[in-house]
Amino acid sequence: SFPTRRSSDLLDDNVCGLLALGVIRLKFSVETMSRESWLYDIWVRQEYRGRGYGKLLMNNLIHYALEKGIKRLFLWVDKQNKVAIKLYTDCGFIAINTKENQLLMRYEI
Repeated sequence: SFPTRRSSDLLDDNVCGLLALGVIRLKFSVETMSRESWLYDIWVRQEYRGRGYGKLLMNNLIHYALEKGIKRLFLWVDKQNKVAIKLYTDCGFIAINTKENQLLMRYEI
């Protein structure tokens, strides 16, 4: 399960991480008749890693996507980045394709 606290309750005015979502280029899928978007980047400062902030950012992303009517989220991740793959898998993303050293993952809302 995801942390449900707001980011502002946890940060004490310090930036612990960021997330970049491709909301400007929302794609409408004819296949699913729904909006899709891409997670371009997620980053958590070193001193905050391993404390649930990545899951908190992902949880906020999923809630934001739901509010915007986005039904699918996609991302590419380096196959060697086991920590990121575990985070995405724990958050409900599934691997759907590979390309060289990259793994394509999808989340269905």
